[in-house]
Amino acid sequence: MIAGRLRSIWQGEPAPTAATEQQVSLLAPKLRPPRLPGSLIMRQRLLARLDEGLERKLTVLSVPAGFGKTTLVSQWIARHQISPDGSLLPPFPVAWVSLDSSDNDAIHFWRSVITACQVFRADLGTDALALLHTAQDWWRPSLRQSSLDGALTMLLNELGLLPGQEVLVLEDYHTITTTHIHETLASFIEQLPSSLHVVLMTRSDPPLPLARWRAEEQLIEVQANDLRFSEDEIVSFLQQLIPFTLSSEEMERLLERIEGWGVGLRLLALTLQGHMTEQEIEPVLKSFSGDHRHLLEYFVGKVLNAQPEPMQRFLLQTNLLASLTGSLCDAVTGRTDSEQWLETVERSGLFLVPLDHSSERWYRYHALFAEAMQHEARHRLGEEALHDCFQLASTWYEQHNMLTEAVKSALAGADYTRAASLIGNLMSAPFQPDMHEIFAMRDLLEQMPEQVFREQPVLALISAIVHAFAVDRYPPAITPLIEERLQCAEQTWTQENASTWLGRLAAFRALLAVGQERLPEAATFASMALTSLSEEDHEWRSISSDALGETARVAGSSSLAKEHVAPQPALLDDPLSQQELRILRLLVDGHTRQEIADELAVSMNTVKNHQKCIYRKLDVTSHERACEVARNLHLL
Repeated sequence: MIAGRLRSIWQGEPAPTAATEQQVSLLAPKLRPPRLPGSLIMRQRLLARLDEGLERKLTVLSVPAGFGKTTLVSQWIARHQISPDGSLLPPFPVAWVSLDSSDNDAIHFWRSVITACQVFRADLGTDALALLHTAQDWWRPSLRQSSLDGALTMLLNELGLLPGQEVLVLEDYHTITTTHIHETLASFIEQLPSSLHVVLMTRSDPPLPLARWRAEEQLIEVQANDLRFSEDEIVSFLQQLIPFTLSSEEMERLLERIEGWGVGLRLLALTLQGHMTEQEIEPVLKSFSGDHRHLLEYFVGKVLNAQPEPMQRFLLQTNLLASLTGSLCDAVTGRTDSEQWLETVERSGLFLVPLDHSSERWYRYHALFAEAMQHEARHRLGEEALHDCFQLASTWYEQHNMLTEAVKSALAGADYTRAASLIGNLMSAPFQPDMHEIFAMRDLLEQMPEQVFREQPVLALISAIVHAFAVDRYPPAITPLIEERLQCAEQTWTQENASTWLGRLAAFRALLAVGQERLPEAATFASMALTSLSEEDHEWRSISSDALGETARVAGSSSLAKEHVAPQPALLDDPLSQQELRILRLLVDGHTRQEIADELAVSMNTVKNHQKCIYRKLDVTSHERACEVARNLHLL
């Protein structure tokens, strides 16, 4: 957990770790299916195909933007609440996760999935989440991997005990690019209990073993051609819009232009608003085109320009936001009534998708509409005004502890100094993220100009850590980029005589050297680090001691190895983390959970979760037995 690990790493302080209730509330829009639009075409053939998928493990909707895959799945879910004739269909609870690029860390990804699955049962996955919270020693990849493997096994076992049918929906899976996530998801799907079905929505085929699952008849697929509206569906749609029947030539021309594209139909419906006579509608239909290029032009020429000027400005400013709510839009636009404006945009059919039903409602614009508005905003408002909007959004996100979004907005506004400062200050934020949130920022770090790393050595070290550990389960060989970052930081800290930071950098070099089996160098770096680091710098000293212990073990010096490596990692299959050792010692000293929470600046629920993990690792069920085993293992 980044909160604990990085703050203690950077500042040598105790480490608060677990997710708070505020984190859960900020996640809420990602974990709810979007609400359905008011008018829909019931697509019985596709709904029946999704029903067929319930007999298999996985349904994949691999379809480009604009074809209505999210609307179809949402319609399918709603249909299983009540059928068109009013009779109930077989119901099932749905766990929904809307993914984005910030989910590209395996621990972070699976935390979101497990949290979403708690819709099946409120306490489902509690132990699995607690185990993931123990995966905080980022310099021990094998320990992180064992924690993840154990958590997924726990989750699968609990899912297998649930009665009835459940569905897990992963939306926008194309934003996931981490190989480790693909591998763990494939393994998860292979072991699915019969009660759980996974629906995966993506714009391109995911790197999963689809061919094998297809051959095993464990897969249902929906492609773009399947989602194209048929002639009968389009005719039915037009009958609801216009009071007369089109000629066969007009219908043929319209079908050719729309090509069954769902967003094209929605745009046609919006274009026809206010045109009721045949004389008014005919020229609209003749000029309408449904392909991508013409659609973007139409969004600007016929949709945006038809709005009053204040609404045009509101749309141009707020389409910069990946997701939006009233107070965020107020901050960006300078208004005080954005919530009402968002409701107006939604009622007007201006391609705004509601994301949840909470009191502070969240929305997003349709991707193609946002693309058109963003292009037009650069033309009309200018780069400087857009940068101001991004700066205001970044400030709002920071104030609401949405730190990844704050960094993204700062980068979008080319404010690299602010983005670097936000990342560097993560460990001192009021709401602590975890290590895996920083790992998920790898793509954001790559957008930083090199000058920023030369000016901010802490950021350079963070970048080196992320590139070494964020994606692979095991640290790769040192790359030129990692070495460049380390040299950049080392040069600055040497000039400043910053011995503590130089010690931390030496510890990290020792860690990399161990991974490459350059053991003499590892021992040298580790010894340098231990000389420079204070006794309170626990995590970095732990890294250095681990490195020395490993070099001594390989060299055959068991006494030296024992001197630098605590006994418990060798005696326990699943070693206690540094935070668990702190909590164990406080428990043995007679402190209550509340006293420990106050001492370590964490929630009491975090202490409770750590205590469960300690008992599991020590294979005990009581406080007295835990004390006895801890003393026998010399953990105290």
